[in-house]
Amino acid sequence: MAPMPKPASNLKPPFLKSIDLKIFAVGLTGFCAFLSLYATQPLLPLLEEAFHASKLAVSLTVSAATLAVALAAPWIGILADQRGRKKVIVPSVCLLGLATLLTATATTLPVLVAWRFVQGLLTPAVFAVTVAYVSEEWPRHQAGFATSVYVSGTVGDAAAGLELLRGRRRAAPTLAARQPRRCG
Repeated sequence: MAPMPKPASNLKPPFLKSIDLKIFAVGLTGFCAFLSLYATQPLLPLLEEAFHASKLAVSLTVSAATLAVALAAPWIGILADQRGRKKVIVPSVCLLGLATLLTATATTLPVLVAWRFVQGLLTPAVFAVTVAYVSEEWPRHQAGFATSVYVSGTVGDAAAGLELLRGRRRAAPTLAARQPRRCG
């Protein structure tokens, strides 16, 4: 009798054998959540020009998202407790992606500000709930590492934004230097 092949879930392409996909997903989640939140900061001068608007007016693209985070965050935890963490994170990530794409369709500054507000409403459902999810999903001795990967993702996009202000050529090395490395 021939030996049974390994189940498909245990097979990974060679380039993924050393990567824990769950850890990668957590880091990517952190990166994407905050990237969309702060995406307009380095673009403010371009937005002034594109919309023929004042510095104050285009800064609303940042303020609207930040205000929405502050308004939504207290309620998101309650929703996640009632519905389940994953059931809140997954649709929120999808909706955040959609809202981010829709910001590209804005032809006026008020429409862009409105989409940025929607992004802000969805962001806490990704970042705050992911931290709680990590604490439940990983064993206690691994939860700290998983959380640090997540935080590294959130910090990595901030570093990329700062480097974009200095010049695009420096963004990739900054991100590479800030990527989490698994010890042991």
